[in-house]
Amino acid sequence: MVRHRLTANKEAGLRSRASVADSVTHAGGIVFRRNDAAVTYLLVTARNSQEWVLPKGHVERGEQPEQTALREVAEEAGVVARLCARIRHDFSFVSKGEKMTVAFFLMEMMREGLTAEHRGKEWLTLQRALERATHEETRAALQLGDDLRRQLEAT
Repeated sequence: MVRHRLTANKEAGLRSRASVADSVTHAGGIVFRRNDAAVTYLLVTARNSQEWVLPKGHVERGEQPEQTALREVAEEAGVVARLCARIRHDFSFVSKGEKMTVAFFLMEMMREGLTAEHRGKEWLTLQRALERATHEETRAALQLGDDLRRQLEAT
């Protein structure tokens, strides 16, 4: 089991965590937008696949996970977003023989454009996104992101 200690990142206004075990190898975004009173979440198709996932990718040398998450959201979905907070759990799993530890960040869409990556992209209500998501990790991250968004909006 990975244990985390929460630390405040005052400069960025984010809650972050320093892992005492696994280090983060990937980062991604749980991106939401508002249309009047409705809140929708972004899902994209995985590369060369019809799996519906959250945008995420490998943390590059010299990058912080927050930077990776913003970059991947822009590259995979053509969305410029602002960071709201890091969700409270990192996800660890093995994909194609590689162990991954993914940090997800709640983000709000600021603007949307085109992307060079040819992926499917959909904005869905939480319930529809939970139904569309291919993997349990995606569903769990979406639920945590929605819980965090509601908590932040209540304060």
